[in-house]
Amino acid sequence: MNSSILFLSFIIIIIIVFVILLLVKNRNRKKQYVIPSSNISHTREAEDLQLDPASSYSASTKTIVKQDIPELIEIKNSPSPVDSQMIDESSINDNKTMENLVNPRLESSIYFTSIYFIRNDSQKTRKHTLEPIKRGGRPRDPNRDPKYLSLRQTLNYIAKPEIVCWEKGSEWKVGVEIPDEILANQDISILQNGIYLDRDSNIDNCWNLAAISGEIIIQWSNNEINNKIVITNENTYLIFRLVGEDQKRGYLVSNPSMGSYLIIAPEIWEYSNISTVNRIALPEPSSLVGYLAHFCEFKADKENSVAFKTSENKIITIKPVKPKFELVGNSLEDSSENIGPLFGDSMPQIKAITKNTWNDISVIIIGEEGRAKKRWRKEFIPDLSQNPQYIPDSFYEKGSGWYYVRIYNKENELVESMNFRYIELLKKINIPKHLHPAQNDGYQTAKIELIHSPGFVIKSANRRDNIQIEQESSEKTIIKIPADPDYDNSHWLVEIDNNKFIPLTISLKRIWWALGEENKTPLEWIDKAILLQRSDFTALSNKALWIRCPQDFKSKSISISMGENSRDRHYKISDSLAMIPIREFSDVTELMLQNNLEIFASLPQDNIRIKICEVLRKLQCKFCDFTSLNEQDIIAHAIANHLDQMFIPLNYDELKANDPNLPHRIYQCIYCGFYVTSDDIENPTSKIIHHINNDCKKAPRNDGPPRTDFKIISNVDEIRENIIAELPNIEKCYFCGKTFERATDNKKKTHLKECHMSLLYKLL
Repeated sequence: MNSSILFLSFIIIIIIVFVILLLVKNRNRKKQYVIPSSNISHTREAEDLQLDPASSYSASTKTIVKQDIPELIEIKNSPSPVDSQMIDESSINDNKTMENLVNPRLESSIYFTSIYFIRNDSQKTRKHTLEPIKRGGRPRDPNRDPKYLSLRQTLNYIAKPEIVCWEKGSEWKVGVEIPDEILANQDISILQNGIYLDRDSNIDNCWNLAAISGEIIIQWSNNEINNKIVITNENTYLIFRLVGEDQKRGYLVSNPSMGSYLIIAPEIWEYSNISTVNRIALPEPSSLVGYLAHFCEFKADKENSVAFKTSENKIITIKPVKPKFELVGNSLEDSSENIGPLFGDSMPQIKAITKNTWNDISVIIIGEEGRAKKRWRKEFIPDLSQNPQYIPDSFYEKGSGWYYVRIYNKENELVESMNFRYIELLKKINIPKHLHPAQNDGYQTAKIELIHSPGFVIKSANRRDNIQIEQESSEKTIIKIPADPDYDNSHWLVEIDNNKFIPLTISLKRIWWALGEENKTPLEWIDKAILLQRSDFTALSNKALWIRCPQDFKSKSISISMGENSRDRHYKISDSLAMIPIREFSDVTELMLQNNLEIFASLPQDNIRIKICEVLRKLQCKFCDFTSLNEQDIIAHAIANHLDQMFIPLNYDELKANDPNLPHRIYQCIYCGFYVTSDDIENPTSKIIHHINNDCKKAPRNDGPPRTDFKIISNVDEIRENIIAELPNIEKCYFCGKTFERATDNKKKTHLKECHMSLLYKLL
């Protein structure tokens, strides 16, 4: 009896234990979706559950293999937010229902894989849930029954890690930037191709990549919930759009558009000469071993492409894509580069170039630009019936600032990225369109009008004393900019908060010019007519006129005209500069005339015609640099200052030729200074030698006969003073050689005016 009772008790205990284990197992089962996407992968495990071993995830097929767990369903494609509908969890097991809500397109070579776990009503609600914006999702409707979840709301657009680049010293570093929402969690680890990545020593939210391609896994835990994001890159090169005024950081894009870009490519690739985009600089090293960084700038008005030649002689061509969206609204006139357009008074609207483009867009995220932590960010779902899209009023709470716009499609792919600046108090900037220099005085001080609301504060970013800021009223500020080419682009800071400013650049449309050399850009520019000389226009001259135009001028060439009858000549404007060789005008007929000439520069498309040069009938003295425009003045100057140079005394040989009775040679003893004249043509030195050997009292004779040492005297004044007092004073004309003996100055002037007046100067 006792043994039977013991056996029965043992059986009951086994049954109870089995039931308890079965209940625990049923409770620990999960319900999960697997959502592959080209942009994001996020895995969450419930805080009190573990995934049953019967379920497994395959990265190659991007599916969950469902076996015996009824809560687990399989989804192979990303959801289509536009076609989203309310889903009752009681119908969640119907695969057909889910298949009707997805879009089968998966195109990007850089993609993320996502895993989401969603509880049913019987399970405990997760306590620490991120706010929708921190997950990238749309705010929930508090009046909606929680058991009915919109697929658009459930499959959130969480803050995503991005592959970025930044300049450090002479090297460009490449890494993955982790958003603040993930960075705030614990146990963050990042691997690439199974290797843990190092955190950057200077930028604490970036981890340095070890390779250009492969799988990147970001893992962290949040209140005992394990999370994982997987980024996969299959490209052999990376394209980064550079942002910021200093162009020292960028974010990864699939294709370039307009602006400055950095391309990280294998160092064995050659930059092909078929590229239509010039590299801004020579390649620089990158943190990725075996890869170089190439700077390229894509412009809207050109056919752009960058080509590389691989080691297999294959050509890799990178072409920009046309923007699909643009920002419109109260766009203020501003010339700042690389930080987006400036809008005032109200935020811009987002306009699709083609209205149907909105059909593929699921969410728009607007956030605060910069590298600061905890940057403001907000999202909204576009209204497909509107174009442009108006930014919701709730976004205005943030106020003025520098913002980015990220536009994502249904597959959660980044379609377009833009940035803009917004100054709430600034309404309008009035800048003179085309400034023309005065005929003789050049440009005048330029006045810039700023129309704004009370409380507007602006200051110079460069602290230049020559610029004046005048507050005309609480709603109008005047900026006065001097006529100086260095001030054509002036940089300003608009205060939007305490010690927080928005940059602004004012550009004046002024043309400057200079005279220089053909192969050397001038350092100084002027705004008044250059006085040229006719000698500058020789066929061998290397002088050139340089003209500097504003960057945004429509004209691509400049026309130069000289005189009334010569044809216009056209020169290309390259990088805002035009170089005009002066020698190309050496055949202009008007240069041979005595009249003054004017040279004009014209830019027809910009309706500008400016006198840049004047070729004057300028005279220069034959004997010095004195110049004059008047012939009588130049003659008077020459006679008054250079008469001695125009009548030259005859030397002794010339005097002897004129008077055969003069001695053939005159010598002087080096010891005693005695002069000896000689008429002996065959032996002219015999007398001076006899004097030194026999008559000179000062010649040294201690060591034998003295050394014969004498000099020849040819100075006419010395001969006249010491030897031949009656030596005639005869001068000859510099121009014709006519001789004059003891001629007065008046006689010399009369000769010059009668015979040589035109030779006293030269025409410049």
